[in-house]
Amino acid sequence: MSLVFSVNTVAQNSVESSTASNPKWYYIQVIGSGATANRVLTVVEDKVLGQPLSITDIKQLNCQLWRLELVSGVGYLIINKSTDKRLSVSYDAATKQRIAIASADASTCWRYGLQANSSFYINMANETGLDGTAGDIYLYQTATTPDYGLIFTGSANRTGVNASFKFVLSDMPIASTDDDVVWMYIKNAKTGKYLTDAVASPQDKAYFTLDDLKTDGNETVQQWKLTMQTGKSSMVLTNRATGNIVNTNVVFDRYYYLQYTNNPDSGDGWNYELISNNQYAIYTTNADGIVKYWYATTPDQPTESYINDYALNSAYAWIFSWVPDAVTSINSPQNLPDNIRAYSDNKRIYVEGCNDYKIITIYGTPVYKNAGLPVGVYLVITKGRALKVLVK
Repeated sequence: MSLVFSVNTVAQNSVESSTASNPKWYYIQVIGSGATANRVLTVVEDKVLGQPLSITDIKQLNCQLWRLELVSGVGYLIINKSTDKRLSVSYDAATKQRIAIASADASTCWRYGLQANSSFYINMANETGLDGTAGDIYLYQTATTPDYGLIFTGSANRTGVNASFKFVLSDMPIASTDDDVVWMYIKNAKTGKYLTDAVASPQDKAYFTLDDLKTDGNETVQQWKLTMQTGKSSMVLTNRATGNIVNTNVVFDRYYYLQYTNNPDSGDGWNYELISNNQYAIYTTNADGIVKYWYATTPDQPTESYINDYALNSAYAWIFSWVPDAVTSINSPQNLPDNIRAYSDNKRIYVEGCNDYKIITIYGTPVYKNAGLPVGVYLVITKGRALKVLVK
């Protein structure tokens, strides 16, 4: 299936418990109003504060992700991804309030229940409440600047918007950084097929296609990372297997066909907007003002106009899911053995004294040997060691 262009937030109703070996990560977002609206529980120096959801900083996002672990007969531990600490309570003498913290040794369990506005209240399951009754402490987002702390209130305030929360699964498009890379699958909601790099055997004009999820050892041709385009708010999409980038400069006959580039600053970059239910529209806006949306079809099928209200589960809707163990870091490389020499010349990397080696970007993306490369830093890896090589 060719991938072509046509030119023309929903909360979870239940929360799945998980374990450390098989986690399900959520961000916990307050309904709120005004300045408190849509903030998410974030660990900041062991305090739990309300902060804007991060979509460009994986380290910040990890401080905002939580999993629920069931304690039989009691409730749930709520555990942070970045710190592995648990949501707990501390008394702040300065404000005379019970505040939310992240604690390594906390055994506090939590319950949640459905509110009238289709969100949840969160309350303590195994502690004495404000009136001496177990469980009569409810999580509450304050409007106090600049911290927007999380405090605890009695049952009289549990139905307000600042005590109403959404649990939202973390599979979302998020930008990778130099230190941390998030690999993602991108699936079309209508066809159930995955964006696949097909440059080795292009179909028609489309160098990227849609295919069933691969489980034959070639999975990386369907894995992608997003990075911020230099000086812009738009994104670059790079394939894990080939290092090819989805270009916004496309080939046109009846459709706009996706092609690839090796230049991350080529074109106008990609943007996305939430349709609903973790489905996104992906689009670019060219200099002439024309907006082009990703649309899954074949050359013999007519396209439908993009209308946001009707895009859910359509060929315009795309679902991002994180590859298991998808966040990776590149450790500082060591020198290669003395008899191996690696250097760059004329936009290519040459390795002498060894034929068994590989070249990757600093983001962990493999690149072809002897290929012309964009300016940047690369790693030559052989015999368990690595060397940084600058291509300029």
